[in-house]
Amino acid sequence: MVNFRRLLDRLVVRLVLVVIAAGVAAAILVAVLVGNLARSTIRSEIATGNLTRAQDLAVRFDTRVDTVTTNLLIAAGHPAIQDLERSAETTLRALLARSETFDELVLFDADGAPVAAAASRFLATPEDYPDRPDLAALSEPSARTLEVFPPMLEVTTPVEFPPGNVLGTLLGKVPLELVGSHIQQQSLTNGTDQFLLDGSQRVLVTAARDLMAQETVYPLPAFYTGSAVHGVTEIDNDRWLVAVAPTESFEGAVVVTQQEAAALAPVASQLRQLSLIVVALIGATVVGVSLMGRFLLRPLQSLTRAVEKFGQGHYDARAEEASGEIGAVAREFNHMADRLSRRRSEVSEMHALSLLVTSREDRQAVADDIVSGIRRLLGAEAAAFTAVDDQGALDPVSTSGPISEWPSAEEVSRRTLGSGEVVVAAEQDGVVISLPISEIDGELSGVLVVVRREGQPDIEEIRLAETFASFAGVAVENVRRLELQQLLVHELQQALDRRRELLGNITHDLRSPVVCISNFSARLNDEWRDMEPAAAELLNEIMAQAEILDSLIGSLLEFNAAERGPHRLTSAPVPVHRPLNAAIDTLGSLLDGRPIRVDVADIEVMADFILLTRVLMHLLSNAARFSPPSTPITVRADVNGGIVTIEVEDEGVGLTEEEAAIAFEPFWKRVESTDQPQPGLGLGLSLTRDYIKAMGGELGVRSRPGRGSVFYFTLTSPASVGGEIGLHSGDLQYPGDSGLSSDQNEAPAEA
Repeated sequence: MVNFRRLLDRLVVRLVLVVIAAGVAAAILVAVLVGNLARSTIRSEIATGNLTRAQDLAVRFDTRVDTVTTNLLIAAGHPAIQDLERSAETTLRALLARSETFDELVLFDADGAPVAAAASRFLATPEDYPDRPDLAALSEPSARTLEVFPPMLEVTTPVEFPPGNVLGTLLGKVPLELVGSHIQQQSLTNGTDQFLLDGSQRVLVTAARDLMAQETVYPLPAFYTGSAVHGVTEIDNDRWLVAVAPTESFEGAVVVTQQEAAALAPVASQLRQLSLIVVALIGATVVGVSLMGRFLLRPLQSLTRAVEKFGQGHYDARAEEASGEIGAVAREFNHMADRLSRRRSEVSEMHALSLLVTSREDRQAVADDIVSGIRRLLGAEAAAFTAVDDQGALDPVSTSGPISEWPSAEEVSRRTLGSGEVVVAAEQDGVVISLPISEIDGELSGVLVVVRREGQPDIEEIRLAETFASFAGVAVENVRRLELQQLLVHELQQALDRRRELLGNITHDLRSPVVCISNFSARLNDEWRDMEPAAAELLNEIMAQAEILDSLIGSLLEFNAAERGPHRLTSAPVPVHRPLNAAIDTLGSLLDGRPIRVDVADIEVMADFILLTRVLMHLLSNAARFSPPSTPITVRADVNGGIVTIEVEDEGVGLTEEEAAIAFEPFWKRVESTDQPQPGLGLGLSLTRDYIKAMGGELGVRSRPGRGSVFYFTLTSPASVGGEIGLHSGDLQYPGDSGLSSDQNEAPAEA
């Protein structure tokens, strides 16, 4: 017994020493953390202030540039300038004399040729300035910096007369030092500096004028992403607080920098004093805790051992219940251990039941699991689950145990149905508990009734039962949603099948009369050669309309065939010029009289001959229909890194960005720009995209309204697969009635 006490004394001493050592370490750590936190807070406040200053300087600079632009725009409205005559030089000199801003003013005509000029530093004439054709397309004022030192701000604005009709351009140059005067006028404190950078990170305006003479470049920190931001960066082994604010008038930024050491110097001594105070307080606390712990450890040993065993999984461990306050704590611990052990078994049962209930997909199986689970969880004699029908009545779904022996169970269920709350009714032989089962949206879907012969349930048992009822509501909702999803999927599949069948029937029914019209028209054309010219013209129109209708029906058949499902296709090396020639021959009269420029050399691609021909036919036909007949169509091919890019370019009406984004959707047709609408159903580009995708490529478009379009697609070069002639397969259905031979190695003789 004596040795055991000595062992405990040594343990207590060691624990006290450990507490003291841990306290000292904690004191040092807290002091360091407090110091760093204070430095971080002050650093953040200073950096935020610098960022505010940078943003203010950027706004002032942009405002100054806007003012310069506005003055130039006002000058552009002068009648003498709008005449674009050399007499405008007098007006320019007068404006320059009255202005305290501009250094040079130059007037250009609509072609970018100088017309008049005035400068404050020399006698300027239009001959002193080169042509500026890049200003001809200017439709709104713009500003940029010039590659001269000291740097200049060049501002241009269109000359309009009448408004909306651009006749020329007025250009003004202003020294950036004058525009950025706010940056130079800022007072520098604590090592703070600010300057203006251009898009190449070159210093344009700064308070340190010698930096401008040296053409200094200030690399922006990595954390700058184009928006106002501040951070810390290292320059020559020194840490600097850097704030960057972008300018909106042109590509540039205002930078405010400050050395971190200089910024934190005024508060360094205060931080040291604060750290010493924190260390002293924690040290005193450690000493007091150590002394108190030495006094309290002895009577708490039994309780500590019980807690340790309980924490290690020995849930039957209990503390010795002594007298006094420690004894009260031990009794409370034992009571808590009993409750935790009981709740642990209940939670384990709840977890198993929730997994079982929520994994079912059948409504009746879920109801049976709910009833049997609540009986095991609460140790009940009987249980029943009743659902709420469309009229709000209770419909029995599943029962377990002799629930019929308890007549009050139905009445208690109706009370829960009316209130939506848990109802507990005490009976002579036991207790009846009614629980509402709600779906995710809160709507009552059923009532769960439990009967047991024990006493009133405590609040923990009620909460446990409510949690289980929540799981049951989720399970019922999941089953209902699964059934609804299955029904919707079935109806959707039926609708798709009906759509495909209807499309196929309509197109086949339409083709028969079209064939008759075409055949009869051809026969009449062969036999009635001497008919009146008007009748011949009418007959030709009938034949043309029949061809258009036949083309539309062919597109529908092709689209319907592609939707039915993929068939196998094969790819082999194909020279680009062969399917291109086949496509041009097939289109026939559509391309007659139109210049076709071809630059495909001897390039080969891995492709299906028939599908590649169809792709080129669709793209060439599209280019011909939406461009003037006299404009050329260009087809070019290029190889880069084993990928062949084939482009079809026209000079037609082009596409807007919105139209280009949906151009490949089925049945999309652009808004007609002429009085005679173009034939077609809007399926050509959609089918072209599917064909290219099946051959392993990508299809895209580049277009500008009024300037034409470039439709391009990519395919693999045979060289990228080792130059072998082996075949590989993809998935797509061949278009029906394509008019081409199915032999890939032979080009069709006639379309």
